[in-house]
Amino acid sequence: MGSRTMSGLVRPCGPAWQGSGRISDRAVQVGHIVVTYNIVLTILTQEVEHEEDLQSLREDLSLMLRR
Repeated sequence: MGSRTMSGLVRPCGPAWQGSGRISDRAVQVGHIVVTYNIVLTILTQEVEHEEDLQSLREDLSLMLRR
């Protein structure tokens, strides 16, 4: 998986607050993209860690069975 930054996915949308004192729909959409990106990044990071843990366990088991 290549490294990608959020700068390619999220573009400035101007002020989040509009005259009515409410957050614009566009700002909310961008916020959801950032939250989704962070969730996916966390999940993938955890998956890599779990895969490394499983690989270590497999190597340990293999060494134990050789004795």
